[in-house]
Amino acid sequence: MNSRLGPDAYANTFFILGMIKRLLREWMGLHGHIISIKNLRMHQFNCVGDVIEFKGTVRGKLDDGVLVIDISCETEKGVTVTAEARLSLPEIKIPSF
Repeated sequence: MNSRLGPDAYANTFFILGMIKRLLREWMGLHGHIISIKNLRMHQFNCVGDVIEFKGTVRGKLDDGVLVIDISCETEKGVTVTAEARLSLPEIKIPSF
């Protein structure tokens, strides 16, 4: 086997990014804004038959209100992908009574 190839058909970068965007969008809703997804690291291949779970944790909030989210992709092999996202959420105005 060529050392640059995966052991089987695997989820490529575009698939992983698409799933990360879906995770973020489902959490923040349609009015939030994805500023960036960076530091994407593919530690292991996600191959055909793997059950993949995407997770996100809010690491913190910057002075300008931007949220920093740590993202991981996990299978039975452990953490296979990590990334960082930055996003902004809309200001929620609570009506007074």
